[in-house]
Amino acid sequence: MIINAFHLTPWAKTQITTQPVGNKTLVGLATYYQVNWSTAGYQPDEVNTVNLLGYQVDIRPRLDHFTYVFGDGDEFGPTKELGGVYPSGTITHQYLKAGTFTSRVDTTFGADFRVNGGAWTPIPDTVTVPGPGTAIEVHTAENRLVQN
Repeated sequence: MIINAFHLTPWAKTQITTQPVGNKTLVGLATYYQVNWSTAGYQPDEVNTVNLLGYQVDIRPRLDHFTYVFGDGDEFGPTKELGGVYPSGTITHQYLKAGTFTSRVDTTFGADFRVNGGAWTPIPDTVTVPGPGTAIEVHTAENRLVQN
């Protein structure tokens, strides 16, 4: 029942933001990714309390790992990196062709539980929650040399 309650936990979802801002980038340019947690649902270290057969069971999610899905066939992970912004963000991707790609971050949660305020015990299972897709527009740019 505890593993079932773990699977039924309303999980927080991870939305990504990118730089350059506006979810637009150029072919060959490093695009920086950063994870942001939704306010709805439970993210790591928040406690979900359920009642099972008259016992108070606390479920405390923990991050197992992220998998970044860039939408062009490339992925990065498993990793615990939240990414970040230019120039020190730890998750970047270069798109090799123009187009619109749907990227997302999938989060794999583990958890600990306790009964009636007792000791925390690991749950021997994980749950992977796909993040919502974000459309990334990838453009090409041309440059020219002109004589003055």
